[in-house]
Amino acid sequence: MKWINILFLFVSSHPVISQLYDIELLATESKNIRKVAGSYRGEQFGYVTEDGLYTIFDGKKTLHTQVVYSLNGINFPTSLVNNVKELSCNVDGRLYVTTYENHIIMFEEGKLLAGLPLQSNDLHQNYEGLVCTNFFLNDNWYVAELLENPVRFDDMFASNTYPVIQSVLNMIKPDELSVNEQELIVVTGENKQDIVYTIGTELVWHKKGEAFLPCNEIVDISSSRITFTGISGTFYQIYTVCGTGEVWVWTRKYNFNDDLKPPFAGAEWKKLDHANLNGTMVKELNHAGRNFLVGSTNGMHEGQFVYNIQKDALCLIDLPGLGRVTDFFFSPYESIAVVATGNQVYVLDIDADRCTQSTSQTEEISSNSFTIQPNPAQNQITIGLTNSNSQVYTIKIADLQGKEMISSEVRSNGSYITIETTLSPGLYIVRIIDEYNKIFSQKLIIK
Repeated sequence: MKWINILFLFVSSHPVISQLYDIELLATESKNIRKVAGSYRGEQFGYVTEDGLYTIFDGKKTLHTQVVYSLNGINFPTSLVNNVKELSCNVDGRLYVTTYENHIIMFEEGKLLAGLPLQSNDLHQNYEGLVCTNFFLNDNWYVAELLENPVRFDDMFASNTYPVIQSVLNMIKPDELSVNEQELIVVTGENKQDIVYTIGTELVWHKKGEAFLPCNEIVDISSSRITFTGISGTFYQIYTVCGTGEVWVWTRKYNFNDDLKPPFAGAEWKKLDHANLNGTMVKELNHAGRNFLVGSTNGMHEGQFVYNIQKDALCLIDLPGLGRVTDFFFSPYESIAVVATGNQVYVLDIDADRCTQSTSQTEEISSNSFTIQPNPAQNQITIGLTNSNSQVYTIKIADLQGKEMISSEVRSNGSYITIETTLSPGLYIVRIIDEYNKIFSQKLIIK
């Protein structure tokens, strides 16, 4: 499958904003995609629509509407139609599904592998590329890695369950989970207010009212251990997404000899406030285990963003088509984001080090910079270029569902570009990106 450079590099005497990512279209569906997850560059991935779970392996797509797995001689049937709670993937491409009917199910190479009849509220890929989950067993809540076939769950339970956690989590029903390294685990309570976290063998439970927490409702949480350029030592960070769409971060120096038992202090929390979000609500984020975050929004931009912690820079990612993110899966191990935008699935190979200043990676060009003639058109359009010194352009034409119909790089030494089309009658979006990463979009009618 061909890779598309949305924001290409061009050597010139003018400054150029480097691209943050390469992007590839993995799949297009006729119905909205609700959940998505996948492995490196999409060798194996899956997504959920109202029809059920689709798995894709080696180019073959399979729809799973109901599965039956066996454990200790007992069959457990479960529907996957309007029943998938969470979807995740490990570095080897194994897909993990949790259902509202309290099952954890694994798929490998597009086929059902095994399952467990356990209640689980979240799935999270850690820094090693392994999927972790919280689950309820024998009247206790646990956090464990799902390393291999769950049929061997009893044999590997002790070695893959994090210490201390299991004896404390039974006090709360954990909701959101973040595991980036074995000693860095964060969960939130069912009330979306309490935070439980571990460092080493120490566990701290911060209850709303007993410790300062910036949110009355925590809808997502992510954590990691990082180092800052020019500052000695290692720091531990917890990022929370509030129900209001704000993001707050807690930072404290990491020390194995410090049990960190004192409660959170208000001064330790900082609001992530960048003007280019323009009040847009953040939906979810994932700490990369490195020095950046990847997240999505649901307001004005309705897309992806990268936050470079070292540079305190937030860069908006310009997605193709409508660009509205319905779900995304981020692999901290690979810096790969698998993104669902309505009816499409894309994979983004992110180079977050190139996000060095808070800006959108594209700059809107005023409508009087380009013209499209004729409009409506049949099989040819002429794009008039005004007020532009660019000689290289990327032309993209997509339908209203975001599916790209045309994508090409053209060179122009004059003021016009002519494009031949074989598009079916309908309404399309024409997007033009010049060599300075400025973008212009306009509707096109094909009659």
